[in-house]
Amino acid sequence: MADPTISVRVGLDHDPDDPALVYTDITDRVHYGDGGQAVEVTIGRQDETAEIRPTEMGWALKNGDNLFTPRNPASPYYGRWEQGRRVQIAETVGGVEYLLGTGYLEIPDMPIVDSRSSQPVRVTAVDRLGRLESAPAFEGTLAEHIRAHGGQLVEWFPLSDSPSDGRYLSIPTGTTTERVPFGWSSAQVLADPDDLLRPADTEGPPGDDQRYARWTPVGDVDGLSAFADATLVAPLPLTVSATDTIAVSVWARLGEYEMAPTSEEPAGFLVSLRGTTGHVLRITRRQISMSGPDLFYAGSTVDPGPSAASSPIDVGRPYEFDLWRLVTARFNLATGLHELWVGADATASQTFTTPGAQSYTLLEIGTGWSGALAHVQVRVGPDATTMTRADHLAQHAHGYRGLERQTVAERVVTLAGYAGIPASEVDAPAAASTPLQRARLAGVSPAAALKTAAQGGQDTLITAGDGRITLIPRVQRYNQPVALAIPWGWISRRHLRYRPDRPVTDVTVTIAGGGSVRRSDRSRAARYGVTGQPYELSSAIADDAANLASWALAAHGEPRTRCPSIRINMLRRTVAERQQLLSLRVGDRIELTGMPPGSPEDVPHLIVQGIRHTIGPGRVRVIEFNTSPLLGPSPGVPPACPVVGDMVAESAIVAY
Repeated sequence: MADPTISVRVGLDHDPDDPALVYTDITDRVHYGDGGQAVEVTIGRQDETAEIRPTEMGWALKNGDNLFTPRNPASPYYGRWEQGRRVQIAETVGGVEYLLGTGYLEIPDMPIVDSRSSQPVRVTAVDRLGRLESAPAFEGTLAEHIRAHGGQLVEWFPLSDSPSDGRYLSIPTGTTTERVPFGWSSAQVLADPDDLLRPADTEGPPGDDQRYARWTPVGDVDGLSAFADATLVAPLPLTVSATDTIAVSVWARLGEYEMAPTSEEPAGFLVSLRGTTGHVLRITRRQISMSGPDLFYAGSTVDPGPSAASSPIDVGRPYEFDLWRLVTARFNLATGLHELWVGADATASQTFTTPGAQSYTLLEIGTGWSGALAHVQVRVGPDATTMTRADHLAQHAHGYRGLERQTVAERVVTLAGYAGIPASEVDAPAAASTPLQRARLAGVSPAAALKTAAQGGQDTLITAGDGRITLIPRVQRYNQPVALAIPWGWISRRHLRYRPDRPVTDVTVTIAGGGSVRRSDRSRAARYGVTGQPYELSSAIADDAANLASWALAAHGEPRTRCPSIRINMLRRTVAERQQLLSLRVGDRIELTGMPPGSPEDVPHLIVQGIRHTIGPGRVRVIEFNTSPLLGPSPGVPPACPVVGDMVAESAIVAY
């Protein structure tokens, strides 16, 4: 058989995620022949209980002329051969190309080049999951939704800063803010702004996992008819054309005022945008009367200019105490239509005189407000795409649901989107259908969140050879036909070994955020000894923990003999056989045939858990499969793991 035909190529000229990425072939510089170094690609994991590791790729480049020395101004690759460039390693067999691995370039320290030699330098690449391990942690469940569905977002103030941050506003533009006491009826009220505004004081909406600032105004100090609060003030250079729509949204939780019963409580401004012409767009909490059940209303005011009276609108129902609501005020400068939405149901609208183009210079948050505020959002853009009613309802629902009861497949797609991964780069079959609990993302890295989602349904998450993040459903791993029968004669026996597994006799399944379920088999424990196996599960279905514990005890309760690794010399195989081997993927079921007499009955029935490709140096081409036994009631029989019921209903049961 001829030497393997491989290709190594790098995208040097575009964004690595550009769908039209153009690759530069550098195969002629890859030193994997005699005297060189191996080209290696490793995908998957050692066995079914090990953690999935990022795909790793490595190869040597001839660099005697400094062509691949970063920042070499004499190289045609200057400014292009850099960390993070997308790379692919492929092999062509019988005219068909197989992608062995796709990742992102990692350039190590470069040795001093000796021009008398090829000076090979070893470079590596890691897949997208590996890249995400060093990505910034998610900020929070609601924050990531806002970030991913920002639309025409131009300013965003999460208000989730902790006291240790030494700040009260997270401002992307880097502008400054100040806290100012606000006197009501009298300037004699003495109050420390630190007491009036308490950061990270209040838990967010039910579907969120962050804490937010709380305003605690005071009144009637020492018998004075007075009021004091804190207002966050931020310079805000913002221009809105006469054809734009501007939308301001804020999450608000109204609290009780700490004032005497006889005192008049002032109107509270949640958010106020002030323009250079006197135009003001604000969201208010208006007091309608001093008695009766409808005391607090959510309203909004647009002042068309200094010579015109303000025109308030309100939603006509009470603003509830101690409940988070998303409030959005939206103004179309072209038509004068002003809309107000509170929560999931309350709406109001009115058409005002159009003010023309506006320049807003100041943003005030929390004037006269008592309670918590979070995620002040300002959007400017075309009317059809600037915080539409559908966008408002989706964000409000997310704040209460927090991705609860998403299936594993849906969660993986959502988290990938939060991490900035294009949908085309994710393969998440709907068969990964276990409904998950509410997401908790604050402080969690994107890679860890994706792995947790997959583990929540006992599914497998890998990066395929083409670079896509790929979810392998649990049911697919077991209830599938044999993908390839591998004859005993193909296997390199010098590297082959059998390993008997110790039977599991005690299983504990821990539910994320809850308790645990334990199942034991005393008769097997007496026979084989006590061996525990822990699992973590984030399924939203209560019965799943017991189902998984019972299934795991049955599947792993009998002694099994596994073949941990299978090594095959590809150069001894025909073209058709090599193509079959290169078509195998992690999660596929394989079967060893023609086993010699006396072989363990479990060994022929295997699931691929990992794949390692080695090419060179010299005439070397090896493929290795890390495997685990097919788990079932008897050798060669897949386990029962049907999915039963409506995955949205509380009564759904997933039988492992």
